[in-house]
Amino acid sequence: MKTIHTTIAALALLGAATAAHAQGATPPTRPPRPVPHDTTPQRGLRMAPPAPMAARPMQFPTYTESTLPNGLRVLVVENHARPLATLDLYVRTGSVADPAGKMGVASMAAGLLTKGSPTRTAKQISEQIEGVGGSLDASADDDYVAVSANVLSDQVPLAFELLSDAALHPAFPDDELQTERTRTLSSLQSQLGQPATVASRAFRGISGSAIKARVMPTRSAAPLRSTSSA
Repeated sequence: MKTIHTTIAALALLGAATAAHAQGATPPTRPPRPVPHDTTPQRGLRMAPPAPMAARPMQFPTYTESTLPNGLRVLVVENHARPLATLDLYVRTGSVADPAGKMGVASMAAGLLTKGSPTRTAKQISEQIEGVGGSLDASADDDYVAVSANVLSDQVPLAFELLSDAALHPAFPDDELQTERTRTLSSLQSQLGQPATVASRAFRGISGSAIKARVMPTRSAAPLRSTSSA
């Protein structure tokens, strides 16, 4: 009997507490979380650009310059941090000197410089330079043709030998010419599907004398098809 009275009393107290809460009693609440400050500028508002950084002096590497008896200008920059050597030969003429109606000749000629000489085939040149972990390349820009060799420092004599052979004694073999022509025509055809390239060439074409470099043909590759090793 006593247990029943105790249970009834507990239920009465619980009902009283529920009624008090329903009448407006406010239970304790947690303090609100701080709202992070939004630093994102509102759309439409301009912000002042950041102040420029202080100018820093530019340190160019030390180099030596000399001129050979044949007039070739030589610049040497030494850096002994790694046992590597890079040889670059630049000839002051490029695609800007392409004859009228034969645009692309300089680029094709540069691509064939490393493809054979009277004493070495393209395969032999490739095997010699790659056998020592190096590379030999040639390319043409608007204003120059470049022949470059990259080797380990102990292979510099071989790099000079191959680079000079490519620059002074290119054979322009017919089979390599056909391969280079096919590659170039394929590249031009691929570029016709690139709007940026077509627009750039069109702009250069209508600019007239404002831009001196000649424009490779985009719709007709006849000059390249008629190029011969002669």
